[in-house]
Amino acid sequence: MRRHLTQVFDVSSATQRNGEHRGTARANFGIEQWRISAGSAAAYAFATVCVAVATLLHWGIGFIIEDSQHFTTYYPAVVIAALVGGAGAGIYAAILGGIIAWWAFMPPRIS
Repeated sequence: MRRHLTQVFDVSSATQRNGEHRGTARANFGIEQWRISAGSAAAYAFATVCVAVATLLHWGIGFIIEDSQHFTTYYPAVVIAALVGGAGAGIYAAILGGIIAWWAFMPPRIS
């Protein structure tokens, strides 16, 4: 029985035999095809676009409901920027999103 469970749960040896092993233990989720070179200008431009989309989304939602959670739309923007552009782009998106949310959405607004 013990040998059977080992064979069932030993995925790494099966993928190595089939040539599908990529050398990492983490899940891929399809992000690898969208990766931008970390630290490049394109990564930081992508992070800026993510923050801009989050800002517009937050601004649009503000017309529908009164929002007291000023940073909620920036969380996905930071995660996506970090996954696609690397840690530097994610940190940049977090700082930029925090500054914009603080300036544009916290009382007194746009001052």
